[in-house]
Formats: sequence, structure tokens, C-alpha cells
Amino acid sequence: MRITRQTLLKIAEDTAAQRVKTHRDLLAIYLTGSVNREGDPVVGGTADIDLVFLHEYEASQEREIVRLTEDIHLDILHHTRREYNQVRELRTHPKIGPVIYGCQILYDPRHFLDFIQASVRAHFFRADNVLQRARTQLASARQIWFAFQFYEAQPGLEEVRRYLDAVTDATGAVASLGGGTLSERRYLTSFFDYAQQLEKPGLFAGLAGLLGANTLHAQDLRPMLADWELSFSAVGQMPQYPQQLHPYRLNYYKKAFLASLDSDRPIEMVWPMLMTGLDMMEILPKNHPSQAFGENMLTRLGLWGDSFRERIPALDAYLDVIDETLENWGKHQGV
Repeated sequence: MRITRQTLLKIAEDTAAQRVKTHRDLLAIYLTGSVNREGDPVVGGTADIDLVFLHEYEASQEREIVRLTEDIHLDILHHTRREYNQVRELRTHPKIGPVIYGCQILYDPRHFLDFIQASVRAHFFRADNVLQRARTQLASARQIWFAFQFYEAQPGLEEVRRYLDAVTDATGAVASLGGGTLSERRYLTSFFDYAQQLEKPGLFAGLAGLLGANTLHAQDLRPMLADWELSFSAVGQMPQYPQQLHPYRLNYYKKAFLASLDSDRPIEMVWPMLMTGLDMMEILPKNHPSQAFGENMLTRLGLWGDSFRERIPALDAYLDVIDETLENWGKHQGV
């Protein structure tokens, strides 16, 4: 089956039309993610369709993965009406704001979401609102860094996760200046573009350094793929697993990794491999053979054991650079 953006849009529209017939409490449905943006949503011959179902009352599940073909699946988030009650705050929310601003409404008979989207879009790109979204994320990253100054125990999985939360917030601050967000599979690709827009290419190099990916090449990453796949498949055999590691998403990641390995920037596979790897480590029993993949990956990236501590000063310096970037951007905009 040939996958095009138009094909995926039609599937999204048909899915919305079908679901409202069987789910009477649906208040609205909207499309977000790569299918909703201009450009090719397909990576490595695979794609997902990101939908949000807005329910009047409590939803029976938070997230739902629906297989369409081996290379296409629906990724459905279920929200409730009360999550959208603070309309004025959504415009400056660094993560939800851009999603609402750019989403495509597929079902909204009572115009509930129409009103919210209109409110979010009003003055969305006004410089003070842009800067507020960026500074909110930078402040969160700095708070995490500050907590590390009082940490003396041997760093483990929780500390690595917190460190990457700080990296996520820091890079999100940069993306906010462009009015967008960063998705998992295209994380490094999109961040590279945002850094170029700001004429700050060093931000991408700095990020690669924080992730331990700046010295990696395709020949370093390719051997990791087989172990990653074994671990991913092992999670699917567990009695319970998070939806982001659903077996239907194996090709979604694997084929994207293969495409990255054949590109001129193979390190772009590091972020999704790292994030899924951390999830696997949290789900699999500590004595499971596939746990070795996660620890080996983190060790190779310098994010495990004693070498992890060296990343905290580097994070500090990176946050300072972003702080300066935001300050200069604000001055240029007259804020």
C-alpha cells in the first residue's frame, strides 16, 4: 500500500466519523502530529495518525493504539472536557498551546473546540506569549539541574530520566520560539531545523553532546538495533505494557531507525531509541536478559554510572546558552 498524506488524512476523517456513531459522549475529535503538518509524514515507509478524542465525561482509557496495517497505526489520546476548562491559560501552555493552535478539528458539533482554538490563536505569536512559553520550559529545566546539585547517591534510571526531562524542556524552549513542539521520532530532525531558524547551529551540536551522540556514527548505532528489537519484543510479552511500547509500534520505530542509518545524520535515531530504551528498562524485570540493552546503550552514551555526573555541568552550560538565546530573541522583538 502506498502511503501518502492524503491517504492518512482520509483514514483520520473516516475514523472520526465511525467513532462518533458508537461513542455518544464524544464532544470533539481533532488531528495533530505529523499528518496534520505540511510535508511528508512518512518515515521509513511507516506513519502513525495522532488523534485526540475529547470526552464529555471520564474516558475508559488514556491512550489507544489501533493497527491498520503493519506500517500504519492510529495513536489515540483520550481527554476529558475539564482538561480544557482554563481556556486563557492554554495559549501560553508550552505543550498544549501549540497543539491546539495547529490541530485540525474533525468533529465538533457544539463548537466547543472551535471556541478554544480561536482563543488560543488570538495573539499566539505575540512576542510576550512566545517568550512566556519558552521561559516556562527553561525554568523547568533549570529547576531539575538545581536539584542535581544536592544529589550524592549513585545515579540510576530515575536520575537519567530526570536529566532527559531537563533536556526535553530546554530544547522545547528553543522550539517554542518557532511556535512548535518536538515529537519523539523526529525530535533531532525538528530541533536541527529550529536551531537553523534561529541561526544557532551550535545548539544542535550541544544537544548531541548532552545525549552522548556527538561521536557516534552509523557503524556504532547499527549493532544496537538488533538488541533494541529483542527488548521491544520482550516488553510485548509482558502481562501489561505502556501503549508507547505496543507491539504494533515495532515497525514504526524500527524502519525509522533503518532510514536514519542510511541518511547523512544517523544520530537522529538516538533520541527515540533512548526514550523507548528507558521505558523498556522500567517495564522489564531487573533480571530479564533484555535489560542489558538499556544499560549498554546508556553506558555507550555516557549516561550511566560515574560518567553521568559529568553531564550535569554540561547541562548547566547549555541552559545558560539557551537563556542567552531567549534574552536576545526577546530584545530583538522588543519584549
